[in-house]
Formats: sequence, structure tokens, C-alpha cells
Amino acid sequence: MKHYDEEFFNKMLDDEITAEEKELFFVHIKECTACREQYRLFQSAHTLLLSLTEITAPEEINNLVLKKIMKPAAKKKNEKRFFITVLSGLTVMLLAIFGIVAKFGGTEPKGGNGLFDNLGNFKFDTSILNKILSPFSSISKLISPDSVLLVTLLLSSILVFFLIERTKKN
Repeated sequence: MKHYDEEFFNKMLDDEITAEEKELFFVHIKECTACREQYRLFQSAHTLLLSLTEITAPEEINNLVLKKIMKPAAKKKNEKRFFITVLSGLTVMLLAIFGIVAKFGGTEPKGGNGLFDNLGNFKFDTSILNKILSPFSSISKLISPDSVLLVTLLLSSILVFFLIERTKKN
């Protein structure tokens, strides 16, 4: 004897089978108690599902859930912004340092045609700062040209940092 499966019971409850199949099924369940019981269980479950009413959540719950979802997203955005800003500031500072070293520092090439032959020979040439600070000779005894250079680099990197932040807000 052939037994019917769950897929057939679902099609039967949804009226997706032909009249001929329906007639054969009803003849079968008159004789087969297992299929009759299974079909009865499917019918009762189907009836219960149809009798359920849809419950809508209050508007307050939706707002609370949205707030909790949005907080982590905003926090990640701020962390990303801070990371990008610090990275940009460090990049500008390193570029400024290497730019000054390349322009004002270094020694005359000692031969060799390689790009990196004299990389270890770079040094800061402070003669320009000495000329600038010569009217302030008493101050120049307290502050070395190297420290002025470092303070200038620090101030320029801070300025670039704030410019980047201001640009991001706009």
C-alpha cells in the first residue's frame, strides 16, 4: 500500500492537486489509518496557522531597536575617521621631514650612479636657520636651530591635522 508524504498533504491543503488525485486520496485514507491520522494532524496545524492574528510591535520598540543598531555604526565611523586622520598626519609629517632632509641636508655625491648610494650621508643643514636667527643671537644660544626645526615640523603637522579634520566635517 502506498503512503502519502508531507509534500502531498501540503498540496492537498492548499488545493494544488487535481480532482482525480483528491478522489484517490480520500479512498486511500478510508483504508489507511496512518495516512488518515497524518492528514488530520496537517489539517489541524493548517487551521491553527490560518487563525493566527498578526501582532504589530509598538512604535517605541522599533525606535529603541534602531537606536541600538545605529550606535555601533556611528562609533565605528568615528574610529575610522580618527584612524584616517592620524595616519594622514603622520604621513604629512614624514613627508615634510624627508622633504627638508632632501632639500637642505646631505653632502655632495661621492661618485656612484645609484639612486640610493648616498642615502646614509644625509644630515640637517642648519645654516639657513642660523641666518634667520642671527638677529636674535641671545635666543639662538638658548634654542638650537635643530630644535626650531623640530618645533616647526611639529606645528606644521598639527596644522595639517586640524585642516584634515575641518575638511572631513564639511
